[in-house]
Amino acid sequence: FHKENQHCPFLLTTSPFLSKTEACEIILTPGEKVCTEIPRGCRKDATFVLDTSCFNHPDDFKADDNGSFRHHGSKSEFIKLDEDGDVSRIDDPKDPKPGEYKLTRTYWVHSSTRAFKRRTITLQDHVGELWPVIILQYSNTNAEEDVKVEPHKNAKKSIQPFYATATSTKQRISDKAKTPPGPSSIYGELYEEGGGIIDSASFAKLPRGIRQVKYQRSKLRDQHAKDTLAELIEKC
Repeated sequence: FHKENQHCPFLLTTSPFLSKTEACEIILTPGEKVCTEIPRGCRKDATFVLDTSCFNHPDDFKADDNGSFRHHGSKSEFIKLDEDGDVSRIDDPKDPKPGEYKLTRTYWVHSSTRAFKRRTITLQDHVGELWPVIILQYSNTNAEEDVKVEPHKNAKKSIQPFYATATSTKQRISDKAKTPPGPSSIYGELYEEGGGIIDSASFAKLPRGIRQVKYQRSKLRDQHAKDTLAELIEKC
């Protein structure tokens, strides 16, 4: 188990390339080694199977307390699973049928060292629904200590390490920003809801600061202004 958390079992303590057949078998028939919580702070070779339906948002795994990753592209292919469980590659189907999937491999490289990488394998079914079970892999060709959580790239003066905020936390900030209380009050509420610095299981569950609430509120104001302008133009 990762950090002795029984909700985060390793599938493998390595991060090998998985063929499309292996990936499909793992995702569609995952077995018992499935994470129902996000494996946080993993900075060594590892392969996990995640059930994202157990998270507040399917993308929350990206806020893994490892600092900042740069998106390094993705590759997709269309596959077909026959009745015997055999997997074959097919051309992009114009009218996908049951048993046909889009398999996507997504890659990230850590901002502090190119030796530390993250990748996922996901499946989309014939109606475009993302399968809730995904494969998450980390690979690190250097020591874990070489991975540094650095300040945000846009922070000119701050030396505070940057931890990504979970997508579900951002949604809560956005929802709260629509309410009357000021940014300081909203930040305090969200901080308490996230468990605070002592009880929170992860930095990802906490807002980074009052500025994050102010930024979200300014985005809402900008969007409102655009919507109002669009209405006026439509009436002309």
